[in-house]
Amino acid sequence: MTKKLKCKDLIQDEWAKTRQDLNRSTDEELADIKHGKFLSYDYVKANTFANNRGEHTHEGYWRYQMSWGGAQDEIRFYDNDKITYAYLDWGDGAEIDIKGEPVIDKLLMALPTHEIY
Repeated sequence: MTKKLKCKDLIQDEWAKTRQDLNRSTDEELADIKHGKFLSYDYVKANTFANNRGEHTHEGYWRYQMSWGGAQDEIRFYDNDKITYAYLDWGDGAEIDIKGEPVIDKLLMALPTHEIY
């Protein structure tokens, strides 16, 4: 019987695939959430989700969601200027810091600016 890998074991490879996809995408594809290949760009208020101990501990962030369900991946632009890639799969998840990656500048140029509400 093979052991299912955890998100922390998969995240680097998943980020490499996602980064490649983002780099291949046009600015129009990156910005077209309604008809494009990416799902959403929305704001997640602070403490919306709890960790596995029931604690609400995260800051608010803008979420650029690329897939949903199991597994799910998204880029998070936190209010504190942190930028991460999150890979999530039914009760498991991992995040890595991606601030400074060249593709992030491309993505930020394509996305609309929003007021935090």
